[in-house]
Amino acid sequence: MQLTPKFSVAAWAEAENAKGHFCACGCGQRVRVLPMHRNNGIPKYIPEHSPSRFGAEIQALHDQGLMTAADLAKELRLQRKAVHPLADEIIGDTPRVGSRQIRIFTPKQVAKLRAELAKRAHPRHDLTDAQWKKVAPIVSRSPKQRSGRIPDERGIVNAIRWILRTGTSWKAMPDRYPCRSACQAHFYAWKLDGTWAKVCQVLA
Repeated sequence: MQLTPKFSVAAWAEAENAKGHFCACGCGQRVRVLPMHRNNGIPKYIPEHSPSRFGAEIQALHDQGLMTAADLAKELRLQRKAVHPLADEIIGDTPRVGSRQIRIFTPKQVAKLRAELAKRAHPRHDLTDAQWKKVAPIVSRSPKQRSGRIPDERGIVNAIRWILRTGTSWKAMPDRYPCRSACQAHFYAWKLDGTWAKVCQVLA
């Protein structure tokens, strides 16, 4: 007696992907079929192009030349969590529209934010020699504690202050500062052991 092969949902999804299902919006991108679609049905659109109510609201705002907080974070290379505090500080409250109360920004407001960020990113905000004399004893390690390559601690402090001042993502950090991974590692370590709190105290 010949046994019927056991049905595999994963194999079904693979076979459907081999057939080729394309986004119904006409963009030409493939819809990725997953095992869960066996019960839920194969989507007609890729997630980004689904004509949902929320997506339609966003598109309508874009058509008017307006930007959302998510758009602003991408445009100005900001950390998502920094957008709203920064906007509150620089331009104040802005309208919220739609079913999800989406915060919107006009091109003029975006230009104002961009100009302010450019000012804050200027090297003149880096530590002065007098400030570094106060900070150096806090962040500099003794020769006995050092191993491997000696980090540019002044540059790292400047980089961290730049990130906190601008709200920009680490990826957008200027080349004049040490490498991003070193700056991030020092910042998190200093926050954890209280070093950064001491730096802020002496610079206050």
